[in-house]
Amino acid sequence: MPKLMSRFVGPDEPEPLLPAARHAAGILERIDSNRVTLIIGATGCGKSTQVPKMLRTHLGRSVLCVQPRRMAVVAVATRVAEELGERLGEGVVGYHIGAAKLSELRKTQLMFVTAGILLEMLKSQGAASLAGYGAVIIDEVHERSCENDLSLACLIQLAQRAKELRPLKIILMSATADVRRYSEFVSKLCDGGKPATYAIGENATVYNTTPRYLKDAISVAGFGMHDWEADRDPMESFMGHDRPTMLRISELIDKLTCRLVERTIEEDGEGCTVLIFLPTYFAIEQVFGYLELSLPKGVPLYVLHSSVDMEDCMAALMGEDGARARVVIASAIAESSITIKKVTHVVDACRSCEIHW
Repeated sequence: MPKLMSRFVGPDEPEPLLPAARHAAGILERIDSNRVTLIIGATGCGKSTQVPKMLRTHLGRSVLCVQPRRMAVVAVATRVAEELGERLGEGVVGYHIGAAKLSELRKTQLMFVTAGILLEMLKSQGAASLAGYGAVIIDEVHERSCENDLSLACLIQLAQRAKELRPLKIILMSATADVRRYSEFVSKLCDGGKPATYAIGENATVYNTTPRYLKDAISVAGFGMHDWEADRDPMESFMGHDRPTMLRISELIDKLTCRLVERTIEEDGEGCTVLIFLPTYFAIEQVFGYLELSLPKGVPLYVLHSSVDMEDCMAALMGEDGARARVVIASAIAESSITIKKVTHVVDACRSCEIHW
C-alpha cells in the first residue's frame, strides 16, 4: 500500500510547467529532422497533453492523436481543451470513440481517437484519411492488443508506400516501451537507418513513495494468523485461485481500504483519494459490494472500467465532489494517459487479466 506524497497547486498559484513543455525545443528539433520519432518520458511528464499542442502550433497543420483506450481519449482531449481555454468539440480539440464523435469539422485541429477508429479510417479511405494531418501520434505504444498492434502495422506500411504521406510525421510515445524493439519495427521508414529517440529526462513530481507488501497489509487490516489455514503460509495461500481464497482477498482489500480511508482523512487533508487496482469487472463488483457496506458515511465510491458510463468515469478523475475522501476502484484502464487527482494510497491486487490472440 504505497503512500504517494505530492505537492498540490494552490488556487492562486500558477501550475508549474510540465517537463514535456520544458523540452519543447529539443522535441520539435528531433521531429523536424526525422520522419519517425520515439518519445520516452516518465508517467506524468506531460507527453500526452503537451506534445500534440506544440506540434499543432509548430507544423501549422492538424494532428491526429491515437490512444489505446476510450477513456484515455476523452480524458486527454478534455484536459487539452481546458488548457487551450475552449469547449471540447466546439473548437480546436475533438475526439472520436466508437459511435461517439465530438468535433467541429472545419475547426478541429487536434483529433483524439482510439486505435479502432484509426483502423476504420485506414480501411475506408486509405492514405487519403491521413492526408490532411501533419503528424500522427501513437501514445502508450507499448499497450499490446489486436487493434493497437494492427493499427501501428497498417500505419507503417501505408506511410512507406503512399507518396501523399511522405511529409507525415509519426511520433510514438511511451513511458515503458522497449526502444530497440520499436526502432527495428519502424526502421523501414527511415531509409535504412533508425528513428530518432528523445528521452524526457525528468520524472513526474511524486516523492516519498513507500511500498508495503502483503504481510504489511494483513497487519494493517487487522487480520490475524487464525484467518488463514494453519498448515499453509499466508503468502502461499494468497497465490491460489480457488474461490474461497479470492473471497478472502476481497475481504482483505475491503478492510485495508477502510483503514487507509481513515488514515487519509486524518493525515492527508480533504478530498484525497485511495486508488484500488483489480484485474476484472467481477473482482471490481466483489470489492465494490464489500466497500459499499463498510465505508464511512460521505465517502464516495467510484469505478473506472471500460464498461462503465464515460461521464461516471470522468467524475472519478475530476475529484471535485467536495468529499472528505474518495475511493476509486479501477482496472488497468487507469494506467493509460489519465490522471486521477490527489491519490495518497494505492492498493494493488497484483493480478492481471490478459487476452492472447
